[in-house]
Amino acid sequence: MQLAKRDEKELRLLLFAELFPEPKPGRNVSHGIIANVKLAYSIPATVDQDVLIERLEQMGDLFPEVDPFAVVTWKPQVSEAAFLALPDAARQMLVGFVSIRPGMPTLKPENARDEDDE
Repeated sequence: MQLAKRDEKELRLLLFAELFPEPKPGRNVSHGIIANVKLAYSIPATVDQDVLIERLEQMGDLFPEVDPFAVVTWKPQVSEAAFLALPDAARQMLVGFVSIRPGMPTLKPENARDEDDE
């Protein structure tokens, strides 16, 4: 299964590079002769939280009229492995508000003729 996942990822990256040489964040569409492919593209950002908090505090000191913490959305994340490793009773305490589900594919081929017929 790991081999299939790796191969699928490599093929998706090759297709992505060929159809979308200069993608823009958001939705992109490649119009082809046989099919159209839609792509949802994002550029995730990671943050060093310790440095971020330090800089936001500095910003607040320099600009007292600004709420520097309004710039950041704090989003809790759950480690799937740690969640699944919890004893059943502990995991049940979180079931009401934690959901772990597979992500959706990002490439969507469509018949090019369907758009022409509309």
